[in-house]
Amino acid sequence: IKNIALTNESMVRAMAKEAEASRERKAAMIRADGEYRSAIKLSQAAKVLADNDTAVELRRLQTLERIAKERNNTTLLVPMQVFNNADSTQSTVATGEDGYIDLDALEAQLLSEDKEQIELGY
Repeated sequence: IKNIALTNESMVRAMAKEAEASRERKAAMIRADGEYRSAIKLSQAAKVLADNDTAVELRRLQTLERIAKERNNTTLLVPMQVFNNADSTQSTVATGEDGYIDLDALEAQLLSEDKEQIELGY
């Protein structure tokens, strides 16, 4: 059979809906497989980064390079010491009510830490 002529319009629509549903199911399965593979890769990357400080620094530099290539962005470079010393009471990063870093407080903190380092002779 090479060609079938369907005269019933409702039958044509029903077949089209069934074909579309089948395509959507296949697309959902492909997306789910991609998400699964992505989760595995992210888990592997997290293990590598957790065990290797140098890899973390290289990844940070790659991210900064990518950000610098994009246009119309403001890049704020924050020394890693701010994050490395986040557990100490002296170097905590202030956050606002919205949970984001309070840039004014961070600037004041960095300036005071720089002043302390200069006074201590670092």
